[in-house]
Amino acid sequence: LLEHSVQLDAAIFYTTYKDRLVLYQQLASGGGIIDLTTNIGASTNYGAEFDISAPLPEGFKVSAGLGLLRATWGTVQNFLNPVNQQPLSISGLTVPFSPAYTANATIEWRHNFSGYEFGSRANVSFIGRSYWDPQDSAYQEAYHLVNMSAWLEHGFWKVTASVTNLTQTEYNTVYWPAADVGAPYNIARINRPREFIVSGTVRF
Repeated sequence: LLEHSVQLDAAIFYTTYKDRLVLYQQLASGGGIIDLTTNIGASTNYGAEFDISAPLPEGFKVSAGLGLLRATWGTVQNFLNPVNQQPLSISGLTVPFSPAYTANATIEWRHNFSGYEFGSRANVSFIGRSYWDPQDSAYQEAYHLVNMSAWLEHGFWKVTASVTNLTQTEYNTVYWPAADVGAPYNIARINRPREFIVSGTVRF
């Protein structure tokens, strides 16, 4: 079934931070929202990553990847709960923007028709739950994305058609609770909707 060779990569990692930076947003005195960074404290990241790819008969190729992550705060001194400004222990809680897992799978097909190469690709990715703030008061649920593309290429030109977020998945790209921002409302940015794109390339 498999042609040529299968490529498999794997890695494990363990990283410690002494005074980890965190990005956050806050209401400015003039009324606008500004991006800020602050040092929170010690944290640890550890996990593993795996990737595999294999060519198949008839011009097909498959690949897949998986990443597992555990990112937690260590001993953090003087952290104040933004809700009531009281000291709060966040030791052992999940570091923001650290999804528990990521995974992807891709199938690709290429074929040459008398000098014209036709190809297509389908990809699905999975992103696990992640938290938005150091005290884990707000989080993004796990979600998935599907993208597809096809192309026709001959000589010096190429035409490509693609669709991103095929299933119209909705998720936040960033989210800040009102207490973190110091505003009377939460702040969120949402993902891009499904998009269809057709493009052409000419090489000189």
